[in-house]
Amino acid sequence: MTHTPTPWRVEQESTQIWNVIDEQDQTTYALGYPIVTCRTSPCSSWAKGPNVDEGEANAAFIVKAVNSHEKLVEALRLVRGIIVEASAVGFNYKDGDWAERLYASQGDTANALKDAGETL
Repeated sequence: MTHTPTPWRVEQESTQIWNVIDEQDQTTYALGYPIVTCRTSPCSSWAKGPNVDEGEANAAFIVKAVNSHEKLVEALRLVRGIIVEASAVGFNYKDGDWAERLYASQGDTANALKDAGETL
């Protein structure tokens, strides 16, 4: 079983999450089909749950996590592979090119974090 392809987008002023057909088109015409709606409680006196602002924030958070997942996993795999290789030689920078590759991987890691809305 596979999930709906990324990227996903939150419909403006909504908690509805959609898949995106055309990433360049920021209108609702580029939206494919709805994936999920984040629940909100219209009246906290009788129902517990997030208000509309929190529901919209939840939807944005879900989309950010989903859309950045693949790049973050790839960056972790790259760095993990380099560290495993480095540990095999006792982290001796003179054995192999692991130190250079680790240094070079900083760009990929920084880009993945940036896409996820984070910084180093």
